[in-house]
Amino acid sequence: MPQFDVHFLTSSVFWSVVSFAILLYLLAKYALPPVLKAIDEREQSIRQTINEAQRLKAEGETLIKEYDEKLAAIRKESQEIIEGARLQAQRLLETNERETRSRAEKILSDAKEQIERETARAIREVRGHAASLALAATEQILRKKVDDGDQRRLVEEFLRQIETGEGRG
Repeated sequence: MPQFDVHFLTSSVFWSVVSFAILLYLLAKYALPPVLKAIDEREQSIRQTINEAQRLKAEGETLIKEYDEKLAAIRKESQEIIEGARLQAQRLLETNERETRSRAEKILSDAKEQIERETARAIREVRGHAASLALAATEQILRKKVDDGDQRRLVEEFLRQIETGEGRG
């Protein structure tokens, strides 16, 4: 068989090596640069994606931190507002209680003054009425001659009139 002949085999190996070298040269010259370029571009793209992801992660963490700080500030502010409203309501309640007590005391004081005035007026009226009755009794006594029995009867009648509020006014 001629292909197994040493002379032929050497020539075949030589040409195979030459063909392989040419193939490697052509691949290195024309096929490998675009593949390496694609690999480099892909590597750059992956790095950019990773960098962008890290940047977004850091930005997200910053936003979460800001959100937590704002949330804490809002909670604190709402607690302050609630506490302020509670204190204001308490002050308003105390003010209303003081005003109510003051009004009640004024009403009570006014009522006492009015009672005192009415009592004084009633006493004046009773005294005036008593004086009028005394005058009438004196008049009756002076107009007629009375004995001791009549005088006693007139005095008792006068006292009854004072007690019942009758008489001349």
